[in-house]
Amino acid sequence: MSSLPARRRSHVRFSVPEPMPQGLARPRLQEQLADLTIKVAALLAPSGYGKTVLLAQWARQQNGEVIWLKLHQEDRDAHFFLQSLVDAFQHFGLNLSYWKSGAILETSPSRALLALLHDVNNHTVDLTLIVDGGEHLSDDSANLLNAFLDGLGEGHRVFVAQHEASSFQIAPFLASGIGTEINASQLRFTEHEVDVLAQTFEADSLPSGGLHGWPAGVMLGFHAQNNQLQAGTEHLLLTLVRRLPEDIQQALPALSVMEIWTPMTPSVLHLKLPGDWLDQVRRVGLPVLQQGKAFIPHDALREYLQGTLQGDEAQFKTVQGYAAQQADREGRPYAATLHFLAAGQIESALNMIQNLVPGWYRTANWKIAIDLLSKVPDGFLTSELRSLLALSLGETGEGERAETIARRQIDLSPTATAYYALSFRNYRTNDFDEMQRSIDGGLETIRVMPSPTNQRDTIQLLRSQAVLYISTGKPEEALEFSTGQLDFNSVLNSIFDI
Repeated sequence: MSSLPARRRSHVRFSVPEPMPQGLARPRLQEQLADLTIKVAALLAPSGYGKTVLLAQWARQQNGEVIWLKLHQEDRDAHFFLQSLVDAFQHFGLNLSYWKSGAILETSPSRALLALLHDVNNHTVDLTLIVDGGEHLSDDSANLLNAFLDGLGEGHRVFVAQHEASSFQIAPFLASGIGTEINASQLRFTEHEVDVLAQTFEADSLPSGGLHGWPAGVMLGFHAQNNQLQAGTEHLLLTLVRRLPEDIQQALPALSVMEIWTPMTPSVLHLKLPGDWLDQVRRVGLPVLQQGKAFIPHDALREYLQGTLQGDEAQFKTVQGYAAQQADREGRPYAATLHFLAAGQIESALNMIQNLVPGWYRTANWKIAIDLLSKVPDGFLTSELRSLLALSLGETGEGERAETIARRQIDLSPTATAYYALSFRNYRTNDFDEMQRSIDGGLETIRVMPSPTNQRDTIQLLRSQAVLYISTGKPEEALEFSTGQLDFNSVLNSIFDI
């Protein structure tokens, strides 16, 4: 679809993780997921509570009608998230004839979603979509998921695993009786489950209080018991890493910049490791989860290794640069931008951002714009990007910060977008005289300074002028002004959306 970003599909995102060799059956939670009256299930807990493993165990007990989708940071963009849904269903083999018909090219995510739902609901066998990593959803992406759930036909279900403070909310589905929640307290191991695990690891039983986390917390806990090691995740990880050969020990911190490990990951980062390096990592007990032909290092392991990597600034920047190039090749601009910024390659990051800007305006992805632009050192921001940051802050309610940045840009080099951001702020503070001055300043800037964004800025400023007339009790002037200034219906309709 031409309206969505093109990228190389990562098949590991759609593979159900392999069962752990020491897998523990948890029938009390499996029964909760098996309740067919439930349309939506949310597993809400911090990293390490075993959400993914529980869902993988459940999925492998089904008859194959399970679709797995592992999210990453690109899915904060609603367009990318929609494409991720499409890729997941295509990987499963679902017939997406309506989606592929071409009738939805260059359309909004919400309208395109209707086409996907048409194909999904035409599938005669009940499906379960598992969304792993829901914490990567932005408000916009979560709204899209809600719309998908609202349109999903009877019999189909969605399970979401995410951290507790995330954009997707299960509460409305609980209130309507079609949702269920499995939280951190439920995911903690019972005393009986601890005993079973202890027998599996041939260890003495441990107190159940505070035990959670599969595979990291409990797995490392039993290693500590058997080896009489000091308790504490960081110390345990250090001890296990030290069991590896020297060359793998030295390379692991650099590998932490990658979310997915494969035998080829070292070569991507220009590192030399033996071909069985991943097998050795698994043998010493470090927490990595197999998913298809790849492995997902646990967050606790990556965070520990990243702390070590940051102590070597030169290597940190080097491998971040290689990771950025790989993300760019895979069509993941958000990940590439963050890696380029971490590498100190600001110009490369700005090139990635410039390609994202039109989509941000088209879909009002203000929070995503703020997230990336706030990470760029102010001295490197172009006039357009600083103005966009001010506008995005204003659109999301950070009026004072928006005004500060907009005025700074106007002092440096006036832009119509900065003036529009100010007019937006003036409207929110009911300073209509200042709003008029901001509008006039923006229109004058457009008149004397040609810019590729002039048409868009003109639309926005004229829209502000119409709003100002209405706000000050002059609706007839607003109508006369709008019709007199614009001579094409598409823009006129944009103005009257107010």
